Amino acid sequence: MSNDVADYVGLIRAFTSGKISAPRFEEQYMAMFKAATRHFPEPIYEILNDLFLDCDEYVADPDLRDEDDLDDQQLHERATEALTKLETGRTTN
Repeated sequence: MSNDVADYVGLIRAFTSGKISAPRFEEQYMAMFKAATRHFPEPIYEILNDLFLDCDEYVADPDLRDEDDLDDQQLHERATEALTKLETGRTTN
């Protein structure tokens, strides 16, 4: 696992273990993804990009959330799935 992927894994682990909140994870993950300059192999990129899209669909405030938006628990589930794929090398759905 490259250092760059390890950075993503570390952030995802911090969220899935409860060390950081969903809003903080969303903010940090989106910033990390947008600032990335390294190109990942397609299967790794797909996992990271899918989680980026999940973060984009996340809405912290329940009063502003539409039915298509993700809540804290749904984002946590998506992050857990991404982490499992990254750690096991499973890059297919």
